[in-house]
Amino acid sequence: MNKFESELLSIAYKNYLQTGSTYGSFRMRNGNDFMYYHTAASYLCDNEYLEALSDNILEDSISIFDNLLEFELTEKGLDYCKSNLKL
Repeated sequence: MNKFESELLSIAYKNYLQTGSTYGSFRMRNGNDFMYYHTAASYLCDNEYLEALSDNILEDSISIFDNLLEFELTEKGLDYCKSNLKL
């Protein structure tokens, strides 16, 4: 995993450890964030680590102004976090 993918997984995993919910969100602040984190979220969804909750992750046409990524860890994502993330 690259650092952007790991960061998105960490956000949801930290929330899981604190609340029991696998929900995560990340607000992109600029064009670079958009490019890196959107690509990371798409990869994680395509590989079944995350489930997209916001429309701007897997859509062919996305708005750069809708800059909140919302997602949930899947079972695969949660297992990966438990085994590989050190918080």
